[in-house]
Amino acid sequence: MNLLRLSATLLLTAASALSAQAATYNYTGNEFAFDGINPTNSRVLASFTFNVADDYSGSLDGFRGSHTNQITWSGSAGALELSSSASNYLNRYYFQIENGIVKAWYFSMSNDLGEIMSLSANHVRYAPNEAIDRATVWASGVKGAVLIGDQGTWTTSPVPEPASYLMFGAGLAVLLAARRKQKQSIATQ
Repeated sequence: MNLLRLSATLLLTAASALSAQAATYNYTGNEFAFDGINPTNSRVLASFTFNVADDYSGSLDGFRGSHTNQITWSGSAGALELSSSASNYLNRYYFQIENGIVKAWYFSMSNDLGEIMSLSANHVRYAPNEAIDRATVWASGVKGAVLIGDQGTWTTSPVPEPASYLMFGAGLAVLLAARRKQKQSIATQ
């Protein structure tokens, strides 16, 4: 039984060390001040899932094609909906994250019909500036929606990693083995 416990402990320790911290970051913009796209005012909604660092701190910075295979994303502004699963484009992105909180950002996503972008007021390359949320639809003439100076909010939720499932399975296996050993011990008495 001691060998089994030692093996389980080593397996769980290795799985924990190899586990990266992934999270889903959800952005909710405020209503557009001007909305020439939708019949009622809409807002930018976006979601990104990626690994930053083990302590949820750091930055992710890239152009289209740079690290985008490591990011699952989606965004919408009224009827304009874009996502990585629809093979749309994440043109440019920057996220500064401290302790799981998005502190500064820029993202631009597009397809053949339009573009959605958001820029925080404290973005390191453009600061100081006013926050901007913008959507543009260029199918059947250019139409736009914009909000300047009133940035939205972010929420974060951790994503279970495969190592978490491995730890759960290993713990379950240890419990089952201990239970089986206990039953065998009772049966031999």
